[in-house]
Amino acid sequence: MDVNEIRRKRLEAFKNKTNKVESSNQIDKIQQESISQTSKLIEKKDKVDEESKKQKAYLYLIQKVFQCKMTDSSEYGDIDCKEFYSDHLVVDESFIEMIILHCLTNPKNLMSLSYLAECLNRLSDCVYLDKTLLEMIKKKIIDFMVIVLQCPDSFPSTESVYTMVWKLISGSQGKVIMKSIENHPDMMEITEIFYQVFLDQLGKIKLTSPEFFEFFSFVDNLLMNEAVALNIVCHDNFLPKEMTINQLSNTLLGRLLQIFFLEKLDGYGDPLKDDYLIVLQRLLPAGATGQKMIGEILCSLMKYEDSREQTFKWIDCFYTINKERMKIEYDKDSVFPDSLLLLFYYSLCYVFAKEIKKSTVNFNYFLNTNILELENTTLFQATPSEIKQLIFINGSYTNSLDLTHSTYPIQSDVKFPQIKVEAPSLSTLLFFTILKLSPVCLTQILHTNENIIRALSRARKEQNVYVCDYLKRILLSNNAQQFNADACYSMNNFCEYLVKFIFHCLPQNISPLLNQSNEIPLSLALLPEYIIGILSDFIHSESFITSNHLKSSMSLPEGFDVIICSFVSSQHICHNPYVRSELGEAITCAILNEKDVFNRPYKLLLNEFCKQHLIFSLLCFYVDCEKTGSHSQYYDKLNWRKMLQECFKTLWEFEDYQKKMIEIFESNNERIFPAFVQYIISDTNLILEDSLLKLSDIKIAEDKQKDKEKWNRLDKQTQNDIIRSMKENTSIVKNLFASTECTFKFLKLVLQKSQRPFLDKLVINDVAACFNYFLSCIVGERSSEFKVSNFEMYNFHPKEMLNSFFDIFLYLGQNDKFIQAIYEDTRSFKEKTFEAALVNVKYIHSKSEREMEEFQKLIDKIKNYSSHDIFAQVEEMVGMDLPEEYCDALLGTLMKDPVKLPNSHVIVDRTTIEKHLMNAKEDPFDRTPLELSMVIPMNDLKQKIMEYVMEKAKELKLK
Repeated sequence: MDVNEIRRKRLEAFKNKTNKVESSNQIDKIQQESISQTSKLIEKKDKVDEESKKQKAYLYLIQKVFQCKMTDSSEYGDIDCKEFYSDHLVVDESFIEMIILHCLTNPKNLMSLSYLAECLNRLSDCVYLDKTLLEMIKKKIIDFMVIVLQCPDSFPSTESVYTMVWKLISGSQGKVIMKSIENHPDMMEITEIFYQVFLDQLGKIKLTSPEFFEFFSFVDNLLMNEAVALNIVCHDNFLPKEMTINQLSNTLLGRLLQIFFLEKLDGYGDPLKDDYLIVLQRLLPAGATGQKMIGEILCSLMKYEDSREQTFKWIDCFYTINKERMKIEYDKDSVFPDSLLLLFYYSLCYVFAKEIKKSTVNFNYFLNTNILELENTTLFQATPSEIKQLIFINGSYTNSLDLTHSTYPIQSDVKFPQIKVEAPSLSTLLFFTILKLSPVCLTQILHTNENIIRALSRARKEQNVYVCDYLKRILLSNNAQQFNADACYSMNNFCEYLVKFIFHCLPQNISPLLNQSNEIPLSLALLPEYIIGILSDFIHSESFITSNHLKSSMSLPEGFDVIICSFVSSQHICHNPYVRSELGEAITCAILNEKDVFNRPYKLLLNEFCKQHLIFSLLCFYVDCEKTGSHSQYYDKLNWRKMLQECFKTLWEFEDYQKKMIEIFESNNERIFPAFVQYIISDTNLILEDSLLKLSDIKIAEDKQKDKEKWNRLDKQTQNDIIRSMKENTSIVKNLFASTECTFKFLKLVLQKSQRPFLDKLVINDVAACFNYFLSCIVGERSSEFKVSNFEMYNFHPKEMLNSFFDIFLYLGQNDKFIQAIYEDTRSFKEKTFEAALVNVKYIHSKSEREMEEFQKLIDKIKNYSSHDIFAQVEEMVGMDLPEEYCDALLGTLMKDPVKLPNSHVIVDRTTIEKHLMNAKEDPFDRTPLELSMVIPMNDLKQKIMEYVMEKAKELKLK
């Protein structure tokens, strides 16, 4: 049976009921008798029971909701529900149906939708009536509405069906009505009617007319119902096949933009003003409907040539709105990555429409376009004539139209200039506009899921089965787009586009780029930074899915390894160290989450390129994350470096990666060293010093608590302050000691194979001073300060730390330069500290006889060492009487090789400025850019200092 036949039979049945009511002009006989009897009875005030209240309520319902006046005759009089009741009144579904039919066939209400809407409105006043009864009445009213809407010509009325629908939706009960019909079986037909009514009214309403606000109410109520809104969007007439920009203004989208914008301006503004952000913010409902509507609209609009410029603006606003919602932490229903993924995937398909065949995309179409089209849409934004002045090959200017193989001379202290832009091509503009949407798609998913994972981990530790099950369900249902096959397929396709494009921009020989070449391909240098964020999000998403054993159709594009290593290691591709660090963090997390996370489908960790370059790139990340420009850079770098140390320990298990790591350390590559050693030592100094100080405070607090007599003398506030401070310090100390333990394990792995970077003249003294000091804290005179009641509670493992120091001194002590550095550490070095270390190791039986013999030899070397550093001897003997002109302006020590800084003209020792430049390529006195090659040797001063030292040596008989 088809739809028309069902509708015909339904209409027939309805007419039969209507005719029956009209012919009798009375309600069912039994019920009429009950009403007649009720009208003759007077309620006794002293006998008010629940049943009488109920019957009075039914009578009130008839009068209040349906405005039906009933008496014992055919012309019903008034019923005062306060005075009359009935013991026989039966109010059921059939009774309500007859009441509605009777009212609808009344000449005043003849099949009026507005009458039914008024009835629905009056239901809200009957708050003390039975809810089941009210729902039954509402359902019946909606059923009659649908019949009238479906067959308007069968019911003669003083108003057209369009006018009645208009009043129905734009009235005060419009939202209630839309909510009520959401699950009606004839929803599709109702949507069709609403849409036709909307189109009819679009042509009649003037934006400045008094009816405008009624129209706004109509649209607002219409969009409140997701089913209606989505059906409208998917309607064939929503966007005609052929459309010009002028015709667009007559469509639902065009009119909505004008209406909502005008509403913001109180009805008197300019509807054509290009404040698209305000327009779309009002247009997008809080639920998924608005997001999906706009996504579908923008995808559809790309088909029309004269709509594209406006479409780009709408895309940009769509991106901005979602980005702002993420920032202010809207709930998860406010951002819908699936609609965004669909949007830019369709957009990319449009860009490459000529090349798409059966979902297989040939990227050559885009790659072969003029590279200048790309430059005009990137953050660099330079014109051809301006680029020509900046680019050279082999010392000569190049043709500005041949930039594919051009290079840009990079200076670390100069950022790319921001220059005015020429008009870009359509495909290029769309490509880069769509790129911006990607971070919105994945970032919200990842942050939400990470929070759930943390909560799940806590629940597992607490063995809370109920919470675990709940969080698992939330995890799988929350932001389900991430595990949606279509969304993942779209994301994967997009990343393939992106990787192929970037791969094309990279030089054929990648090694110079990884080794910090001063020139890089222009096309790569001009890419906007948010591309790196897209890659980071993609890796995070893939890693999350894999590590949590969730199935996904996402896969890694071929060539992804080259892109990752290039961006992480090169400061020249992206000047923003924080963005590079985010990519480094993503790849590090992926390796830590699951060792074989990249085994599918391209086996990233096992291919030859990664074996050659991944370790180098991660070491570059370790060095470059020192300064990111973020307000939280100190804590960021500590967290990242701890992750990297764990990652290096994981990769150490692979023979190929272990060999590569040893090779890099032995090469002492200047891109990484000695900065790497400097940072790992300085971090260890800061973390371990802080943790020991806080541990000492905890020890003092514990001693106070143990002395009950003194503790009880303290007032309650002081006791609470001490306890609170202990808790805070405990949390901090546990994390800090965990970090240092990780560092020592990593150092032991490396030092047993390679010591060269740690013996560099710029860092060897710092290395020796660091381990000297902390060895003295563990076994020296200060060790009693840290003997808390429970070492395990604070992750403090002095025995393991002693073993680590023992091994480190054995590895480095084979070199005489390190023995010298130990001896010349005037701050912490004491012979008895090393002797105490050996005694403690023997006591805990943690080392072999051979190792203890080697350590004894080290102690003997230190005892027999005699310093040959005449500068140090003179400085120690002369003390404060050193001439100021011979002292380092930064450290105040005696200079051996003085140099002048070119801008500030300050004189410092060469070693001092070399160490400083490892942290920042700038003059420490005036912050101007500075390279080591720029410093000016002071040979005359150097000779004077040497003569002074020799003279003092003779005076003090130091030869």
